[in-house]
This record gives sequence, structure tokens and C-alpha cells, in this order.
Amino acid sequence: MVGHRLSIGGKSPLTGGVKESNAGGTTGLALTHLGIRDLIIEDKPATDAWQILHISAEGVNFDPAGDLVGLGVFETAPCLLEKYGKKVAIALIGPGGEMELRAAGIQNLDKDRIPSRIAARGGLGALMGSKRVKAIVIDFSGGARPDGIEPRHRRSGHGRPPELGSQRSGRREYLAGTGTRDPQAGA
Repeated sequence: MVGHRLSIGGKSPLTGGVKESNAGGTTGLALTHLGIRDLIIEDKPATDAWQILHISAEGVNFDPAGDLVGLGVFETAPCLLEKYGKKVAIALIGPGGEMELRAAGIQNLDKDRIPSRIAARGGLGALMGSKRVKAIVIDFSGGARPDGIEPRHRRSGHGRPPELGSQRSGRREYLAGTGTRDPQAGA
């Protein structure tokens, strides 16, 4: 996971090989708030009952998802937000994933809580459907900001960091410190 990107991998039902797909949204960052770097779901479930994988600081639960089966992602997401609260990230599948269609993707909520970020390569939504997992809900309210992630600093002047303000002196030092050549320094 880099920034807010999430990488999902598995044996692709589309190609038969190992496939990786990635998506933006809040899911990857929420996992890191709980200290989770990898989430592995193995094997098929013992029953055909659909589940919601709920992850929080208290642990992991499998909650029943029967009432959500057949709903699309835009209908399912508000139901999950109502049940689990607003401080959650969600990765979920729609009917295509439930039917294990080989091109199904996994939708992730964006910052506005809309399932608009999709990991769409390789049919990994079908793989999630084969596990009978309708959604993965990550409640990061009990988590903490990971080390090394700082809020974006406010910029002033012409896009330079605030410590440089609008002063021209210091730009070369700043650019040299980032490993970037100063375009105004000449050839």
C-alpha cells in the first residue's frame, strides 16, 4: 500500500494466473491505521452463507450478509455505513462478484463514502465472491495514524513549502535537498 492505494492479488479467474489489481480510496489507509500490512483470505468457506468481514481494533468478525446479497455496490454501501458507522472503509462486490463473473471487480469507498474506486483487473471480485465475502469493513476508529504519515503541509507563494514562502533565495537549497535540478540554474 502506497499512500491511499490498495493492492489486491490472487489467482485470477479471468487468466488463471496470479493477478494484481490496485485501487484508490480509503481502504488501504484504514488498514494501516490498524497496523495491518497484509490481509490474506484463504480457502473456501464451510457453508455458502454470505459474510461481511468486519475488522476493527478489537479484532475480526464474520457477520451475516444475507440481506445484502443481490444488491449493487451503490445500494450496499449506505446499508453498511448505517450499520458500522461513518468511520469505516469498505471494499465490496456487487452481483457480478456474487455470480463469480470472471471480469468482476472490487469497489472501494472514496473520501466521500461513495464506492467509486475499483480494483478491476483480473476478475478479483469473482475471487472475493468465491469466498462468500460480500464486503470487508475496516473500522479504523480505534486505530492510530501510522508512523511516517504526516498531514499535507499548507503551501504558500508559488507552490513552495511555507518555510520558503515567496523568497527566491533558498529555492536552490530546497531543490538540491529533494534531488531535483533547478530549472533556472541553466544547463
